[in-house]
Amino acid sequence: MLWNINLLMEDGRLPVTSFYIGAEQFPALEYVCLCGEQPQHVSAVNRAFLGGLHQIQALYDTLTAEDYSACPIFFIVPDTGHTEHEDLEVEKFIGRIKNKNCNVIYVNLNRLEALNIIHEIIGNYRYWYETFEQMKSTKPQLQEIIDAGHRMLKCPVFLLNMGYSVVAGQGLDAPVYDGSDELVYKGFLTINTVTRLRHSEQAVFQPIRHGVSTIAFLLLYRESEIHYMEGYLALLVDALKHYLHHSATGAMNRRVEFEQLVYDFIEMNIQSTEEIQQRMQMMDLQIKKYYCCMVVKFVKEEGRPLNPYIPEVKRFFPAASFAMYSRSIVALVPAEHRENNDLCPEGFDTFLKKEGLMAGFSSAGRSIEYFRTFYIMAQQALRLGERLGHEDGTNASAIYFFEDYRMYHMIDLCHEAFVRMYRHDNSMFLCHPVLVELSSYDEQNGTNLVQLLHTYLKLNGNLSQTARVMHFHRNTVMNKIDKIEELTGISLDDSRWQTVLMFSCMVYQYMQDFLNEDFSDCRMKKKNITNKVDKEHKKSK
Repeated sequence: MLWNINLLMEDGRLPVTSFYIGAEQFPALEYVCLCGEQPQHVSAVNRAFLGGLHQIQALYDTLTAEDYSACPIFFIVPDTGHTEHEDLEVEKFIGRIKNKNCNVIYVNLNRLEALNIIHEIIGNYRYWYETFEQMKSTKPQLQEIIDAGHRMLKCPVFLLNMGYSVVAGQGLDAPVYDGSDELVYKGFLTINTVTRLRHSEQAVFQPIRHGVSTIAFLLLYRESEIHYMEGYLALLVDALKHYLHHSATGAMNRRVEFEQLVYDFIEMNIQSTEEIQQRMQMMDLQIKKYYCCMVVKFVKEEGRPLNPYIPEVKRFFPAASFAMYSRSIVALVPAEHRENNDLCPEGFDTFLKKEGLMAGFSSAGRSIEYFRTFYIMAQQALRLGERLGHEDGTNASAIYFFEDYRMYHMIDLCHEAFVRMYRHDNSMFLCHPVLVELSSYDEQNGTNLVQLLHTYLKLNGNLSQTARVMHFHRNTVMNKIDKIEELTGISLDDSRWQTVLMFSCMVYQYMQDFLNEDFSDCRMKKKNITNKVDKEHKKSK
């Protein structure tokens, strides 16, 4: 059994003047030994000693390294009444034992009073510890644990599920707290209320976890007479965790196991393919011919949690498995074929936009051991799609597919490698020089030849479609294509140019839309870099 020092420090009946904590936790005390005139060694039973400063100092001088392995506790009471002189002496003593594996608590009480209160606090804690330990072995009803927590903490206590609905509760006679009317009359909390309670001093909103998964929430409304909340709350949370783990439904167990699997995939904690296969068989995950990874996040980072949205998202993807990871919903979605742009059911995009969410989808694959790769793809679809928009140049949809941004992801990787290799971020050098010339012409003449060239190449050289997209007459597009060929001295009918110019146009768009740069900025950077190199060269001479 572990005893937390905060239980002693936070009790209002034990006025602490100063303290030193060398170890955060130590075994519960059998009893506190009153120091006599003869110093006593610390033993397996006598781990705490109460006495005046001179008695504690005499005891301290007899301690050995072996004694400190038991983490002794020294309660110091005033020798002759609380004085400023004794305060200074205690501070000096604490300075002597800094970095020792022990705890010093200086209380402004006489010996008998301090001893009685310390024994009462320790006895009270021991009673509740043994109460909850006994509950673990007798398999009580959930309401019995909540009732015991209410009696122990003397405040309203509620257990909520992942959708913030009340599973069990006790102690709320009237709706007098923030959100208590929802608990009494509706049986659940709205997300807005939960957000307020998380930042409220009146409430304690404690997640109950199993492994890396949050499986429930404990809500307490603080009362003014509550002391030493932290240690007692830990007893209640531990009992609830034990109950929920051993009585969880099959669905909850699968959710917890899958969440742990996702965590291990992404954190690269899995050692072999055999381990993956075994864990998947135990979870009975239903994967069709292919699968993809879906990541759902808030469009703007918000304080409200994502957990309550899992049931809503599952309505659209009933065959998917869901987990929470790094403030996002991560799902393994079964698929019949590799093309997944038609995977989203009707209404999903509307739901996402209404709730301020967005979803990214990876490519579809077969090998589950590469789930981390597909997770990164889905994240990159969100990252690139949010900045670059969709193919039509808008952000009308809240759904982004990696396949739409595969080339931009490759350019992104090229940019990162370029910066590492060349030691500057002027990745205009990845573009063919003819595009730089076109960009310069556009800048000087107010034209849009680069944009037209990009559209023309994306549409496989179809003049009519290019004219429709660019809102030009077909003859205007032909004239502009002629102008591009005249300025660059190349023929766009030559397939060798089409690939390199398409790549260059995508780099150009990436730099403008993602890096917030244009080629005029790049040319200025190039000029500055050249001038800097020239200056350093002259200095060397």
